[in-house]
Amino acid sequence: MVVALYLSVWRDRRWRADLKVLDFDQNRIGDQIEVLAPDNTSLWVRLPVINSPHHRTAHDAEVTLESIEPADGPVPGDELLMRLAGSAGRQLKWADRADRTMSIHPGAIRRFDLFHVRAFPAGDQDYCRLTFRDPGHREDGHPLGWRGVIPVGSYRVVFSIEAADIDSRQFSCVITWHGGLDIDVSPVARLN
Repeated sequence: MVVALYLSVWRDRRWRADLKVLDFDQNRIGDQIEVLAPDNTSLWVRLPVINSPHHRTAHDAEVTLESIEPADGPVPGDELLMRLAGSAGRQLKWADRADRTMSIHPGAIRRFDLFHVRAFPAGDQDYCRLTFRDPGHREDGHPLGWRGVIPVGSYRVVFSIEAADIDSRQFSCVITWHGGLDIDVSPVARLN
């Protein structure tokens, strides 16, 4: 009887959804999207999330920004640190979707938008920002919306992925924006 009890627990754990974040690969279709417009060029940096094959569907999956901070240590002035801290706890957007959550079936790959870079021909208005799910980027009076905008530099980003049927999992990577459309993303590390 004890074996039967633990067998059902083992089966549940064995087949539950198993979400993993893959490393960014600019040569993989879908990880980097470049959009040309008459007055600017946009670049979307996306990270793929895969649900392991032969597992259950992950229902109501969402990605939350846990923290973002300069990778090279503190930056002079409190304004940038305050802006970055104000971004924590916000949901990152699933690529090309308005829905807050989505289901990820076994073996399926879905992407979320990590950063959006926009470069203008003059080069003096370029910006890089986090891609939050809600459209509240311009609500604070800043022309680009201060909450998601970061200056040139390297940043350690920590985000979590959770779903209705799995525990939250935290991941981390370092993004480096060199200006213009030049952006690098380190390999993704799982923290828990």
